[in-house]
Amino acid sequence: MTKTVSMIDTSSFESHMDGLVGMMSIMAIAQVDDLYNKAWQDIVDLVNTRDDLTLEGKEEVLEEAQSNLKDRVEGFVESRKAKGYFK
Repeated sequence: MTKTVSMIDTSSFESHMDGLVGMMSIMAIAQVDDLYNKAWQDIVDLVNTRDDLTLEGKEEVLEEAQSNLKDRVEGFVESRKAKGYFK
């Protein structure tokens, strides 16, 4: 019998979203397109569970996730440049 253990804290919407964005940023940095797209679909699916949000509210959450993803990836690249990994 195999038990699946989540690597993401799913105790709240915010922590679940943060974990999914973190996984997506790893896939973006690693350039693994199929897993990157899967991570995005997981984010969209999570946002669609929110019945308390309007369509515009859901779009705002997704835009915030995209912004957070961009910040994480750019931060990672900048930290590597600072350490001399990129020229």
